[in-house]
Order: sequence, then structure tokens, then C-alpha cells
Amino acid sequence: MTKEKGLAVKDEAKRYLQAYGEYEEVSPSFLRFREELGEKILASPNVRAAASAHISKHEVPLQEFQVGTVGAPMKYRKTSLKEAILKSDDPSLRFHKELVTIMDLNDNQIRELLQKSTADTIEKILFIYQKSGKILQEFLFVDLDSTQIQLLNNITRYFRLLEDETTQKCLESRKNIEPLSYDVEIDREKFTTKLWAFLDTDPLPLDFYMGPFGPYGEPVIGTLYRLWPCYAKLREKIENEYRTISSLPFEKAVEKMNELKTKHDLLKEYENEMIKFDISHWIYLPPRYAKKNGILGGSYIYVNRVSRPFPCPFCGRNHYYVFIGEVRKR
Repeated sequence: MTKEKGLAVKDEAKRYLQAYGEYEEVSPSFLRFREELGEKILASPNVRAAASAHISKHEVPLQEFQVGTVGAPMKYRKTSLKEAILKSDDPSLRFHKELVTIMDLNDNQIRELLQKSTADTIEKILFIYQKSGKILQEFLFVDLDSTQIQLLNNITRYFRLLEDETTQKCLESRKNIEPLSYDVEIDREKFTTKLWAFLDTDPLPLDFYMGPFGPYGEPVIGTLYRLWPCYAKLREKIENEYRTISSLPFEKAVEKMNELKTKHDLLKEYENEMIKFDISHWIYLPPRYAKKNGILGGSYIYVNRVSRPFPCPFCGRNHYYVFIGEVRKR
């Protein structure tokens, strides 16, 4: 084939590409980029067929047909969605990539995941998997409603609390404290629970007290303020300061007496006051999401932490409650 004939073929081919709305000029750098994405062909099947028919008139083999300055034809290889996700450097897909690898998801599952599950949801699922070894698939591939979102948040918080230093200290302390036994029904199954409560890390004695309907209604779980460590410390402080009054000048003694009376009145005000706790302070997620207690795993362990909304009336500190429960099927 003469040089002039070869140039004519390229010009004709170029016109076919332009007529079908394809690339007028294709730079080598663009072709290299396409190869990295999977060596996809540049021209549509219609364009390639038309170009092939015209080139055959000049008796030029199709493999010699050139686009721009590139002579080697590219083989078509479809890139899967899974491959695209795993090769992506997009930081917003970091948790998606990890889950795709762990669950070995196919393209259809990945498509559902991208459409239905947020990065926040997947991050929580991965965190729970790291702590429990379980992938909670019921929260994936679906549009979560408010109840499901709250449950997933509770499960995530539960596993974070298990690692909390204060919680671990209370878990260890409970072994030497008599619990309060309570029967509860969860998801239509009956369980017996052992309950403990702590003020910060100090144990609070629990007992049953009269509810709003008296002896005709259900009892409530509670503890008395006078059983608080802060209550006992304030009472001891009042007694110690009272013993020093006799050594003070008269006016200072009167001032101190008035101060101590105010504190004593506070103790009397709270002496018979009860703090009520609902069972939901302990049981706030189904047992299947909780960690099994001990090597044999005959029961489930529950932990929770709730901040008090007001400062302590006896010491002025902002306390929090730690609730621990052991749940076993009846």
C-alpha cells in the first residue's frame, strides 16, 4: 500500500468517526487512562462496523485501522462495580470498601448498599463487627426507619460502654454486691434479671417500693437518698463541725450554728425521698445484641450509663448512674 493510499484511509476513517459523533482526535495520554480503567474501546460497535466496511474497500486489514496516532487496537473488558469500589481512592467510600471485602459482596449487593446504607450506618456496623464478630445484616441494604436507627445507636453505644474504664470497674465491683432480682419479658420471652446500680462508681442499694397505685399496682425499683455516699459524708461533716462550735467566739458560733442548721434541714428534707429507676435503664436492647456473660454464656450482660440532670444536693457535683444487669432465660 502506498503512503498516499494509507493517508487516504486514515482521513476516511477519521470522517466516519466525526460523522457518528465520536472522538475527532485521541491523545496517547487519554488512551493510557482508558487502559487503566479497563481497556474499554473508544468507538461504538456501529462506528467500528462502518469504518471496517469502508476500509475493506482499500483492502486494509481491520487490525491496522488507526485512531489518531495509536495503532494497537484495545480489547474490551468490563469493569465490575466491586472492582471500581475497591480501587477507588474516594475517602467517602472507605467504610464501603471495608464492608465489601469482609462480606465479599457482589455487584447487585453493592448497588443496594450504595443506594440504601449511609457511611454512618456502615461505620457502626463495622465497629460492632470488630467488638462482637457479628455483621448485623438487618441494618444493611434497607432504608432504616427511626426505630431501627435508634436501636443501632443503642447497640453501638452498648459496645462502647463495655470498654469504658468506669463501667469495667463497676462490672468488677458487682461481684461482691447483692443484686436485686427482677422478672422481665423481652420480645415475648421471659427472663430473670439481676440488677445493680452505681452512683459514679459507688454502689447504690436497690429495693422495691410502692408505686403510684399502692399495694394494688406494680412495685417500682428505687433507692433512697439517705443511702447515697454523699448524704452520709455531709451528715458526718455536720457532726464534726458541730463539735467545734464550743471553741468559737459567740458570734462565730451563732453563724456556724445557722449554717449547720441549713445543711441539717437539707438532710431531713431528703431523708425519706426515693429515686425511681425504670427497668429500661438496664434493658434497652434485645438480648441477641448483648454480649454473653462468662465463658459458658448462660446469661447476657447489660451495661448503661445515664448522667443526672441536676447537681447533687449534698456535694454539688454532677453525678452519673451506671446500671448493670445480668439477664437469663427462665
